Amino acid sequence: MQMLLDISRICDLLEEVQLSLEPDTFCWTPSPDQRYSSASAYGAMFFGSSTVFGAKFIWKTPAPPRVRFFYWLAMHNRCWTGDRRFRHGLQDSNLCIFCDQEPETLDQSFWVAVLVEKCGSSACQEYTSIWMATGELGPWSGGLATESSSRSSFAGGSTPSFY
Repeated sequence: MQMLLDISRICDLLEEVQLSLEPDTFCWTPSPDQRYSSASAYGAMFFGSSTVFGAKFIWKTPAPPRVRFFYWLAMHNRCWTGDRRFRHGLQDSNLCIFCDQEPETLDQSFWVAVLVEKCGSSACQEYTSIWMATGELGPWSGGLATESSSRSSFAGGSTPSFY
């Protein structure tokens, strides 16, 4: 029954259409001159998309390409952490290999790497476990902000030591 009502509405709408013998014209609205081009079609693919703040800046830094690519992946949250591999069915568990308590996410991996760099790998196990349990960085919380900001500039071509 609903289909018959829909057909009736379409017929009512088509009664008002006036056909002519002139050839049809095509208007490509994404282009200013309304003519199709592959460049305008490519640009139309990105209508409504959003960009990550600072993503273009990454490609202009003097860092090696592998470092720039790593930071681009990190900004888009596309690094292959344990959590991401687990979601894609590539491994059985998403737990961190260092603490074996929390899922291995990008943020968690970054802070574990910073803690390992700060105190050494063997002594860091205890502090990593405390951070995982409480979310507190303890005595390092003041020193990390200044150190990480000095690493954000690749002026001399240097790379972060945890990479």
